[in-house]
Amino acid sequence: RAILDQSANDLSWLVETLAESSGSFETRIAEFAAGHLQHLDGNTLASRLIIREAFSSDNEQSRVLVDQVFGGIFERIVSIFREGQQAGALRSELDPALCATLLLGADVFFFQAREMLKQLPQAEFASHPRRFSREMVEVMLRGMMNRKGEGKS
Repeated sequence: RAILDQSANDLSWLVETLAESSGSFETRIAEFAAGHLQHLDGNTLASRLIIREAFSSDNEQSRVLVDQVFGGIFERIVSIFREGQQAGALRSELDPALCATLLLGADVFFFQAREMLKQLPQAEFASHPRRFSREMVEVMLRGMMNRKGEGKS
């Protein structure tokens, strides 16, 4: 439990830095994503323990993790996405909780799968966490499709 609490405190600091920093919404999200991935990498054993607990928990254990450890952090990230919508930076029809889940999920997947990804010649980004983070946020915020007039349809 102490490991979970320490990790939650560190992550809370990252989230509050995101919430209170100046700069564009896009810049703040990109900085948070990079910081979150760096947090996972810098706390490998604790991160793997937390991920294992999160993914192997039954309903009661999941409720405890949400209520006592990570629920407030997730709620704060969702509110930041909601504020981005209110400021006009994000489309209003998007679910802010889904946006937060995609961001956190991409970082967790990269953290968990990086060694395997490094074995794939096409996944050059696997050796470059900052590149992954930057391009992941770009895809997340701008999408994969060419904008009109930027290529073939």
